[in-house]
Amino acid sequence: MREPFRTVGPGAEGEAVRDLQHRLATLDFDTTPAEVGVYGESTAAAVRAFQAARGLRVDGVCGRQTWSSLVEAGYRLGDRLLYHRTPMLRGDDVLELQEKLNALGFDAGRGDGIFGPHTADALRDFQRNVAAVPDGICGPESNAALDRLSRFAGGSVASVREKEALRDGALRLAGRRVYLAVEPGLDALGDVVARGLVELGAEVLVDASGEDDSTVAAEANRYAADLFLGLRFGDIASACSCDYFASQRSASEAGRHVARCISE
Repeated sequence: MREPFRTVGPGAEGEAVRDLQHRLATLDFDTTPAEVGVYGESTAAAVRAFQAARGLRVDGVCGRQTWSSLVEAGYRLGDRLLYHRTPMLRGDDVLELQEKLNALGFDAGRGDGIFGPHTADALRDFQRNVAAVPDGICGPESNAALDRLSRFAGGSVASVREKEALRDGALRLAGRRVYLAVEPGLDALGDVVARGLVELGAEVLVDASGEDDSTVAAEANRYAADLFLGLRFGDIASACSCDYFASQRSASEAGRHVARCISE
């Protein structure tokens, strides 16, 4: 039977800590040799550096989301077969595949590192164009074709299409589904934002459960949200920021636009 996930933090010792340290070192986030198997200050510092680099909440504790990101960051394109399944495959290898497909003009959607139906359709389209079996499975043959053609590619068709939609004014709130996640303690602000969205014609679902980011994101996907907004307390007193989706090498043009509008 699969053991439940356990958060690992300062003071912990054992095999789980050694595994964490090995994964961090593989990604060039090193810890001191004296801390092997012990979650000391250098391990906490390495975790904080990794969290900052991946856009996660920086607390120096390896919780479920940090651990998932560590596992995903360890994959490189070609390490495993990629295909659409449930639960969907996630990882940096999926992100690399999406970026290569987008650069070649096969719209895999924004690079989020999640192998969903949009990525599968783009992969099948690519396979048909290189006379391969359009099975939606990214294996050695598809990887070889991607490597062969990627040297001639540049840009991202997904980004271009998002920018075109913004220019055409197609991204409006009227008739759109908005998932509003409100951190406990910000209920009054959440009510104001929700009313404003409804006045603009949006259909709004408010989530004030306080669940972790991965659970909330899954619920937003089940709701088939056109827009996700999250209200949370920041890490710096008397300051606020407006964040939007971005991976290491790509960003949501619509998210960037929404963040700028909110800030203004």
